[in-house]
Amino acid sequence: MSDTILIAHILIALLLQVPVAALCQDTEPEEKMARPVAPFVVAGGCPFECCGYGKWLIESSARMRANPTVASPITATIPRSTRVTADSGFVRLTRLGRVTFRAPYRFRTSSQEFSRGDTILVLDYVGEGAYNAWARGKSMQVEEYWSANPRDTNSARLLAAPRSEWWSHLTWKSGGRERQGWLYMHGNVKVWGADGCGTPLPPDTAHVHVSR
Repeated sequence: MSDTILIAHILIALLLQVPVAALCQDTEPEEKMARPVAPFVVAGGCPFECCGYGKWLIESSARMRANPTVASPITATIPRSTRVTADSGFVRLTRLGRVTFRAPYRFRTSSQEFSRGDTILVLDYVGEGAYNAWARGKSMQVEEYWSANPRDTNSARLLAAPRSEWWSHLTWKSGGRERQGWLYMHGNVKVWGADGCGTPLPPDTAHVHVSR
């Protein structure tokens, strides 16, 4: 920083009555994130590599609900081979994961360093062995470097595994009219088109039949 710019910062600081250092920073201060608590919603979350919303094809029957909760009544069942539009979705963490460190470790994905006794909160899975996480008042992405087995020699131990629900909001046509609803994306639900790294969905004009 030149002497002229430094003098200008000092003059502005005196006028505004703020510390000089606050005006001399080259980067903006890091944004803090409040400690997350369950249930924790990741808006727009899509829990695997290349996951995305858009045009989908139902490969298994899908029971739609009025609201994104398993207690919500089922309003419709979408049959196989039905084309839908997944316009939005989210991941709800019903339990946050917790990892403690038994030795110093530096994550490759975020370059964050942790010492023995430190703890991080593990949030949603993002694919390729990586998770979003929280520690020290900020969010970060970390690779899965921990073990639930206390006998393992890993420097990080999983104290509690995260639990989550994935919900997608779908729009489709039935009986000549447009319908909407929420789909709980549990293990028995199969859709074509959510995986952007997979086989592309055929054009809307093509008839696709999904066998049992």
